Amino acid sequence: MGVMKVKKLRPNARLPEYMTEDAAGMDFFACLDYSVAILPHQFRMISFGIAYELPMGYWLDLRGRSSLEGVKNIMCVDDTAIHPELAKTFEELVKAYDSLQKVYEELQKRHDEMLKKFENNRLFCAHEGVIEPGYRGELSILLYNAGRFPYTINPGDRVAQGIIQERHRFEIEETDELSLSARGETGGFGSTGV
Repeated sequence: MGVMKVKKLRPNARLPEYMTEDAAGMDFFACLDYSVAILPHQFRMISFGIAYELPMGYWLDLRGRSSLEGVKNIMCVDDTAIHPELAKTFEELVKAYDSLQKVYEELQKRHDEMLKKFENNRLFCAHEGVIEPGYRGELSILLYNAGRFPYTINPGDRVAQGIIQERHRFEIEETDELSLSARGETGGFGSTGV
């Protein structure tokens, strides 16, 4: 068994935990001084208050928790670790650009279309994030409220899962031809059904 070293950057931070004996992913906890509401169609950066180190040859796959995404309509956006200072910059930019209204309207349209497809207003997110083993900054996750009502994140809430993966490196070789396969070039996102 390997060891993931974790450094608390704030006193109220919690170390990640495996919640069951057979869990593949460890839960990461919101490190907040107070509860924060994520309004409908709003992004919010949630910090974990920790930094980490893995042995060479491993990386952290950070994902949203299915209970947030499937039940509460809270989606993880690109799940990539973002430093809190970048999060502040991101929030300032979102407020600054009037043109984002068009993006909001498009998101609302897509959101409404998806609600029609899923019973119980449940939405799912398939984004994944690679946290490189050399990154030593604070881990955070960007959440998006795809629901119609505000959702509150409380200090200590489990907001993400991390799965430690072994790194495999391949040699990259340019070619003019690829071997044939049964699937070929047809299909893409959702090509085999939902």
